[in-house]
Order: sequence, then C-alpha cells, then structure tokens
Amino acid sequence: MFAKFKEQNAGLRRYLKELEPSGVVNTPVFKALDIFDDELSGHLCSGSIPDEKLQSLIIKTFADFTIMRERSVREQIAGNKTGIHGTDSVDVFGFINYLKGSDAQVQWCLFMPDMVKRQQDGFQVDSFEYKKTDAMRFIGMEYFYNEDNTDSRDVTRDKVVSVLNAMPEYASGFDYDLVLTHHYGKGVDVERNHDFMGRFMKADTPIPEGFLYWDFVPDSSCSPYLTFCSQFAFVIFSGDIDAMHKGEGYDVHGMYDVTRNIILGQGVIIPYPEVYWTAEAFLDGYDKPGTAFMFSIIL
Repeated sequence: MFAKFKEQNAGLRRYLKELEPSGVVNTPVFKALDIFDDELSGHLCSGSIPDEKLQSLIIKTFADFTIMRERSVREQIAGNKTGIHGTDSVDVFGFINYLKGSDAQVQWCLFMPDMVKRQQDGFQVDSFEYKKTDAMRFIGMEYFYNEDNTDSRDVTRDKVVSVLNAMPEYASGFDYDLVLTHHYGKGVDVERNHDFMGRFMKADTPIPEGFLYWDFVPDSSCSPYLTFCSQFAFVIFSGDIDAMHKGEGYDVHGMYDVTRNIILGQGVIIPYPEVYWTAEAFLDGYDKPGTAFMFSIIL
C-alpha cells in the first residue's frame, strides 16, 4: 500500500513539474508531497504535537512488518475509537490518520486557491501575514446566556474592556479587543466552541477577579489544554460587513473559511485539535464590527 501511494505521488509530482512553468500550479503542493512521502517512509512530520510512542512503533513496523500480526499494533497503526484494548473511550490517532491528513494537504494545496477566490463574495482580503509573538496572556470572560435566554454579550464586553483598560501597564503591544474561540483542546465533535471576550496582555499579568486566562507561548511544543501557541495567521478584511460575517454557504463564516483555506492552500499546519484556536479582532474597538481574523498555525 505504501509503495503504491509513493508511486502515485511520484507521478503527480512529474505532471505538476511539467505544468509549473504555466503558472497554474500552487507551488506549496511540492512541500505537501515531500511531507506525504516522508510519512509514507515512516516519519511523522505533519502532527502539531509529535507522538513519540507512535513514531517508535512505526519505525519498528517498517523494520519488521511481521509485528503487524499483533492486534494492538494494528490498532495503533490504524487508529480506533475505543482505545488499544477496548477499555478506554478515547480516540487513538493512528499512522493511517497521519497519511489521510497528508493526502488531504496535497489536495488542499491543489484546489484551495481557487476556492478562496470564489469565497470572497462581497468582501476581500486586504492583508495576510503569519505572526509569531513573544509570550502573552489572554485575559477575558466567556459569553453566556442568562436564565431568561437574553444574550450577555454586551454586558460582558463592557465589563471586560473597562477592567482591561484600567491596566495599561500590562498592555502587550497587540492590544486589539478580541473574541477568542477554542474547544479546550478537544475536537469539535467532542466539545462545543467557547467564546471569550478579552485581550492579549503581557505574560504573567495578574488575573482580575471573575476573569479567565490562557497563556500563549511561541514554542510549538506547548502543552494541550493549558497553553496555546502564539503563532497565528492575521488577516484584515474590507468590504461588506454582513458578507464577511455571513454563515450561510460557509463552514463557519466568511472570515473564518477564507482564512483557514488560505492557510491550507499554503501547506501550513493548523494544530487541530490540541492547541487550535481562532479569534475575531476588533481593529477599531469592540463597539465597531470585527474586520480581522486570527487563526492558530504552527510555522
């Protein structure tokens, strides 16, 4: 199976190289093919947080395929939903999952650029950049619904901004009001999204009473659930505000989908789900519409 995939990749690479002078080939696809070929040779390289135990098992398997006769080995290679011995209700992320991700990355690099053009309907990308900041601390409060089902959003925004404005000595330099979204390091099918109104402050900023916080650090080996990575795509949009926030026809909404698809088309890693996060940025303050988006990546 691995040899067949490598043969297909080699053929695709030849065709793309022939087409490259025409300008129709999105060149990050070659990097994606390199990663795919490496993983087909038994080297994990697309995961945001390396799985050392799985890598060790893969090396042993490639050295001696007879160990695949063991059920526990086959389950770890394939991945399963019930745990290696069927006792723990956890998702085992197997080697085949890595290969599926690499195969998808090749396809994203091929097709996402055209998708991004079509998705900018009524709005456009003004600037797109990858940023890696010093350590910061996000401080904020979660949006919630009151018992009478009224939205707490405006009340939460007012309280958060008034408190953080009173702490100018802790400003991080990246001082936009934000709505940070994450799933506590879990997949979207396991944990719903949580939205937090807040701001990035300096590392180790004291936490005001009643507020939540998460630390963001530039090291890509940051721990799941506790610490996020301060590496992200930062995209500024212009055009029709309703169009860029529209959900119909998108997986989430216009700004989210376009940002994500540019990243995928460039072959950059999105650290889903362990340290995945996104944020809407309010460039002109929280009382104006958000026109920028941030998306976690690993450079």
